[in-house]
Amino acid sequence: MTNLLAAFDSVLFTRDPFLVVNPANLLKNPNDPNTRVIIFVLNLQLFAGEDATAVAITLTDANGGVHNLPAQNVSLIPNGWGFAQVTFRLPDNLPAGTCQVKLVAHSLTSNIGTIRIKQ
Repeated sequence: MTNLLAAFDSVLFTRDPFLVVNPANLLKNPNDPNTRVIIFVLNLQLFAGEDATAVAITLTDANGGVHNLPAQNVSLIPNGWGFAQVTFRLPDNLPAGTCQVKLVAHSLTSNIGTIRIKQ
């Protein structure tokens, strides 16, 4: 698959395809059970005083729907050769199929990568 992102379920550490709500995740919040996805990006660093909301994720689903999502966590990987991990929540009612993902931070837009969603 072209441009497949390095992405994992943030709790189960499984690869895609992801379920929007994974019943195998016994640690999910009953009030917000949606899967959190970690993606790995190069050359992303927050400025002093910034938090994860400085990074926006645009996810275009398999039906062409656009979801603008805030990052929930952005962390540099120690000795990770410039990589950071970005965590975001999958939106409700996300259809199965391939989603395009891009990040925007400091007025810069990343390359587009893909993740897969399953029913």
